[in-house]
Amino acid sequence: MLTIDAVETLTNGRLEVTFIPCPECGMKHKLMVRQDDFEDWLCGKPMSQCFPGLLEPQKELFVTGIDGECWTKIFLQGET
Repeated sequence: MLTIDAVETLTNGRLEVTFIPCPECGMKHKLMVRQDDFEDWLCGKPMSQCFPGLLEPQKELFVTGIDGECWTKIFLQGET
């Protein structure tokens, strides 16, 4: 699933990644990541190695495009 809408090169080897709108709420999200880390991820390295500083909800954007709040509503509803 392609979840990235755009990538903008910033300064100091950083990128701003814009994701497709969350399929649940329709909001667009952006993350700043290191260009080297992003390129490693594109080449197939495990996400945990490429983006160790990202929170799990942020990593979910790369996988499904669903933001953390919506993911919680969808998959954890009724577990409390």
